[in-house]
Amino acid sequence: SAAVGLDLRYGLRPTLNADLTLNTDFSQVEADVQQIGASRFSVRFPEKREVFLENSGVFQFGPGNDRSNQISLKPGTSAGGRDSGVEGDPILFFSRRIGLAENGAPIPIGLGLRLTGRALGGRVGALYVRERDSAAQLRSDFLVLRGRREILHGSDVGFMSVGRNRAAGADSSVGGVDLNLRLRPNVRAYGYAATAFADRPLSSSTGDRSTLRAGIAWSDPRWVADGSWGKVGPAFRNDAGFTPRTGVARAQALLGRRFRPSGGTGFVREIYPAFGLTSLKNATGAFDSRYLEERLLVTLRDGATLELGANPNEEQLDARFVVNEPNGLFVGPGRYEFTDRFIAFATSRSHRLALEARLGGGGYYDGTRRLLTLGASGRVNQHLSGSLSFTRDRMEMPKGEAVTDTLVLRVNYGFSTRLFLNALLQYNSSSRRWDTNVRANFIHRPLSDIFLVFTDSRATNAPAQRNRTVAFKITRLVSF
Repeated sequence: SAAVGLDLRYGLRPTLNADLTLNTDFSQVEADVQQIGASRFSVRFPEKREVFLENSGVFQFGPGNDRSNQISLKPGTSAGGRDSGVEGDPILFFSRRIGLAENGAPIPIGLGLRLTGRALGGRVGALYVRERDSAAQLRSDFLVLRGRREILHGSDVGFMSVGRNRAAGADSSVGGVDLNLRLRPNVRAYGYAATAFADRPLSSSTGDRSTLRAGIAWSDPRWVADGSWGKVGPAFRNDAGFTPRTGVARAQALLGRRFRPSGGTGFVREIYPAFGLTSLKNATGAFDSRYLEERLLVTLRDGATLELGANPNEEQLDARFVVNEPNGLFVGPGRYEFTDRFIAFATSRSHRLALEARLGGGGYYDGTRRLLTLGASGRVNQHLSGSLSFTRDRMEMPKGEAVTDTLVLRVNYGFSTRLFLNALLQYNSSSRRWDTNVRANFIHRPLSDIFLVFTDSRATNAPAQRNRTVAFKITRLVSF
């Protein structure tokens, strides 16, 4: 089938741009990288579509999850996947809700309007998107409004409103305000509050529809400290965002200290121990879970890193959840205490060949879990670069055991400054699925491209379910 789309940008003023898109096509976007999801919380895939990545910072709400970067070199290092419980801030606007069904199937976008820039003394953003009906699900309309204004020399205050209207008759909308205060050069206070308005049909949960968070942080060349408290009401609903959990109150604390032996001129550039605590209670005020994070990060002179960590966990589960569906492994209700540990090493990214390895494991609810990750990335020459990663996840539970291997291979080749080839190959042993995504891009004139994309997805245990597509796309920039 063939289709024609249009992208139009118009400068309303030097600092304010309007964008229009019709029949938007994402065939040239790289496929998602498979993730091992053994947590009881939803897996959040990153946005890769350029139309939503551009100026996306305008629509960010609240302090974000910068805490992960403060306490650990790489978030999500725990073998138990418990960082999903720590990173519990709702995302008011999650662009992957647009144009993608819950199972990842594409939904065509008929119309999109966006306004971003500076106006009225601050930064503003407005987005309206109308989907078209598809086999994946009925269409939705999205409306996002965002405003942020600087105050008091380095501080800012903002508001945000998001809404989603489904053709099937389900509506939801959320509005909120956020604040970042620079109290002193090293001290920052932050907070947000948002409320879900009446939705249709009514949520099954009743009661508090709000979410909020408030905290204070200290950061200087030696010390990092952060403390915050927040909650998500049991009836908070936002179909245009991402809400990992509802009906929880969360208190967090973080303390880290940076040491620079010999002033940072020796073999070891920096030693960074950090400790984090997260405590959660449910909607009734009863204990839900408690997570500790104990980290020691050593950075060598050439940029290589060695990290050691332990994660004591304590959780109260009121319902069972499945950790490996093909093997029928699940965790039943009850109270669990377990600790997982890890060690990780990564060479400097400045080398032509960069290597990394991570070994983690320990208790996992009423069983054990071991997680091994090996990776290599580099550049052969000015034309050829790539990366290869392998992960083995081994679970041993009372009902049995499961081993899941994932392999991800990326190859990038630049024939010239105008012709590029990118390939992504993935394998998951649990689903026995091979995914291939090959994209050729030719720039036939400035900011005008020709794409040829081949996608193949197949399971070795179900050859009849193979899905193969070929897409050809031409874009041309017309300036006026």
